[in-house]
Amino acid sequence: MIRLHFSGKLTPNSPVLLDADASHHLARVMRAKVGDHCVVFNSEAEYLATIQSISGKSVEVLIQQQRVNNNESTLAITLLQAVTRRERMDYSIQKATELGVSTIQPVLTQHCVVKLDAGKSEKRIKHWQGIARHATEQSGRLMVPGINPVLPWQAALNAATVLNCDLKMIFALQASRPLSDLQTSIKNSQSPSHICLALGPVGGFSEHEVQLAKDQGFTSIKLGPRILRAETATTAALTAVQMLWGDLN
Repeated sequence: MIRLHFSGKLTPNSPVLLDADASHHLARVMRAKVGDHCVVFNSEAEYLATIQSISGKSVEVLIQQQRVNNNESTLAITLLQAVTRRERMDYSIQKATELGVSTIQPVLTQHCVVKLDAGKSEKRIKHWQGIARHATEQSGRLMVPGINPVLPWQAALNAATVLNCDLKMIFALQASRPLSDLQTSIKNSQSPSHICLALGPVGGFSEHEVQLAKDQGFTSIKLGPRILRAETATTAALTAVQMLWGDLN
């Protein structure tokens, strides 16, 4: 059944006017008709809904009974993701959303080939928010990950220090410590509830950037024996973390 995100309050037996994006997707892309059912959700709950009217670019639905949704991971994940080229970054954000990330902090690092001024950055953030929203709808989640304004590396590290994460990791080509070693070292302690992960661009992080992260309490981790594409590394790291401490176990 079609799932649509709604940013406002949802109340059973109340009509809701969907926004332009959701209305277009429902009426024009999916060719839905009056009387068809869909699922509408916000960050708190999801509901079965029935299409009441389709007029121009607007669709109104009637919110009905609440549905059970337990698809959010108990593990909060903040992702510091180095900005890559458009298709690769879109893929990383889409898969990060599907894999349950809570917040995405785009960062600019030494090896980033993408250069963003204020205008381009704002447009790109809006685009990424759309990617995250659609991935949330597709994956059955309730929470659309927050996507923060793009920051340079040092500023992103400074911002991460106030998050009070239980565990902070930077996946680096220079690292020698495997993730399994880190799992073993904390096996007998309380499992982390909030993890901060840093993933680099094409070419990875520089030695200086890795050291800056270590100075802020990050552990340098090697993501297997092979060199992965940037977007593959993001997917692999998040999958591994969810398997170890999240809801993929």
